[in-house]
Amino acid sequence: MNSNNQVVTQPSAFPENETPNLDPLPNGSSPVGIILAISILVGAIAKLIEVLVPVMKKTK
Repeated sequence: MNSNNQVVTQPSAFPENETPNLDPLPNGSSPVGIILAISILVGAIAKLIEVLVPVMKKTK
């Protein structure tokens, strides 16, 4: 008597070797990354102006 016992498993929702596509733009830049980079750049420029304005006023 030969019995064929097979275990059937459901495919996982997130396979280990597949990553979800979070990067819709073809050049490798996501919109969230671009917005984050712009906000960091604006913050750095604002901090630079905040530091330079008193220095420029003292030199006059």
